[in-house]
Amino acid sequence: MKKILIISSNRLGDSILSSGIIDFFKKKNNDSEITFVCGTVPYELFKYCENIDKIIALKKRKYSLHWFFLWTKVLFNFWDSIIDLRGTGLSFLLLSKNYFFNLRKKKNLVHKVKVASSLVSENIIEPKIMIEYRKDVFSKYFNQIKYLAKRKDLICIAPSANWIGKEWPRNRYRNLILKLSSSNLFRNSKFILLGSVNEAKNAEEIKNFFLKNEVINLSGKIKLNEVYLIMKESKLFIGNDSGLMHLAAASGIPTVGLFGPSDIKQYHPWGRKTLAITTPERPEKLMENRNFSHKETSSLMLSLKTNIVARKVINFFRKIKNKK
Repeated sequence: MKKILIISSNRLGDSILSSGIIDFFKKKNNDSEITFVCGTVPYELFKYCENIDKIIALKKRKYSLHWFFLWTKVLFNFWDSIIDLRGTGLSFLLLSKNYFFNLRKKKNLVHKVKVASSLVSENIIEPKIMIEYRKDVFSKYFNQIKYLAKRKDLICIAPSANWIGKEWPRNRYRNLILKLSSSNLFRNSKFILLGSVNEAKNAEEIKNFFLKNEVINLSGKIKLNEVYLIMKESKLFIGNDSGLMHLAAASGIPTVGLFGPSDIKQYHPWGRKTLAITTPERPEKLMENRNFSHKETSSLMLSLKTNIVARKVINFFRKIKNKK
């Protein structure tokens, strides 16, 4: 049996973008056993992946003691291959036949999928999530939405991000839903708001604007594996640059990502049926203030107007539908 250790990211989006490496090694060695290490947030998704044999959730600790914790968990193994996507150097303190190490060049403007792929192959390794259908872990909301998908076109919207600078204002998401609803292209649509427990209140502000049941808020009500499977039943995703945006693209549905201060070259949604809509200003311009602080800034997406987003989304979705 080939023993493979993959040290992935603390972030959901980065873990998804490199997820194809799991399947790559599974197919390369039929008898391989994959041990996957990731942060606590991506853990909630990847623990349901059928092509992972063992998974370790790495919670950040003071003085970087989480790396010592991980070392104690994997030390007494001889690994056939170690893929260190985080470039931690921990891999060189372990016994392995093969080491694949991410040097993490700061000025690397290549997309994260290409960076991860280049560590182990000359070819591009597409993101791939393989979630098991386990009825015992599905909530009542999942079953309701799965049934709704048979009658309506589900449009997933994720209005939050990992920091407020990347968030398009909530009132603009509200206005976007209004504009899309008035288009014949979306006449049979139901809008689903997605996010974490911490993001549920913001999503509820959007939902409460609508008197009828045009919008359903599932933020904080379903697990990440359910989010992924609902995405696969949906017709379109719209959201900020976030882990959920990358999850939507990996699910194979048409995905629209809204960008401002994050680098589109490295993080645009990956796939053929994707669209990145950016602010007129480049990220460097948005964050050029000498006293700029990620913690204290407000949204840096204000220059991205609702009319422009609505027009581009409608044109994109129409093209996708016409190809079918």
